[in-house]
Amino acid sequence: EEKKNKELVLLFRLVKVFLTLCFSWIFRKLFSGCYNYGIVLGR
Repeated sequence: EEKKNKELVLLFRLVKVFLTLCFSWIFRKLFSGCYNYGIVLGR
């Protein structure tokens, strides 16, 4: 039972790291896209 819990904790940590990476990547993509769009509108 304890081993199962440790595996679950490890799995949750992996998922958390994966989601964090995905969100930061998406955020950077959106941010750079908006930034470039702003530069285009600025001209």
